[in-house]
Amino acid sequence: MDKKYEINLEGRVVALRDFSDVKKGQIGGFVETEENLSQEGNCWLYDNSRMSGNSRMSDNSRMSDNSRMSDNSRMSGNSWMSGNSRMSGNSWMSGNSRLYDNSWMSGNSRMSDNSRMSDNSRMSGNSRMSGNSWMSGNSRLYDNSWMSGNSRMSDNSRMSDNSRMSGNSWMSGNSRMSGDILNGTAFCIEGSRWPICLSKIGFIIIGCQEKEINEWIENIDKYAEEFDAENVKDEYLQHIKYIQKMQKIYIKKGYLVKNKA
Repeated sequence: MDKKYEINLEGRVVALRDFSDVKKGQIGGFVETEENLSQEGNCWLYDNSRMSGNSRMSDNSRMSDNSRMSDNSRMSGNSWMSGNSRMSGNSWMSGNSRLYDNSWMSGNSRMSDNSRMSDNSRMSGNSRMSGNSWMSGNSRLYDNSWMSGNSRMSDNSRMSDNSRMSGNSWMSGNSRMSGDILNGTAFCIEGSRWPICLSKIGFIIIGCQEKEINEWIENIDKYAEEFDAENVKDEYLQHIKYIQKMQKIYIKKGYLVKNKA
């Protein structure tokens, strides 16, 4: 096999032949050894991107701008890193996944399919993103939490423990999801003033307050007055009851399972 690049004295890769959009003689990013960047496929480091440690890039993967890979991180498929994004630990990108801006992956986190991370998003632990899932804002995915389908996290949203998002579910604002949502479609509804999120079985977060579903329903007048939200009381009551109804369906189908720990 003819090598596609060599490493110059500065530690930068230099193309030895044309491939993909890379031209012979083109200078790319930094590597520590040839073990970092495969000599096969169209994978490449652009701009000031950098690979170190035991990090590996293969297939048609790309790094650009000031992106960094370290430790045992991996990129394969058509994955792409850009901006000031970072990968460390045993993190892995595959498929058509994208890591933009200042987003970071660490631990054993995984991105696959068409998943996206942008802005200042973070993944850690054993978290997973697949399908068309997307994280933006300052959202965080911790522990064993998973996103799949067309799910979305934005703003300062957080997922931890064994929580799951799938389908067309989404979280925004300062939403939090943790605890005993194990197997399916946790979701939020965008209210006219605050998002309404099923945080765990039997509990809903509105704005930054988490309460039992029946507590919200039975005292909706009191909370509407406290929040100065009498004009949207009926809308929120309708959303709460809808989430309560869907929760019963998901439990019956086995999509939501209480944590037995």
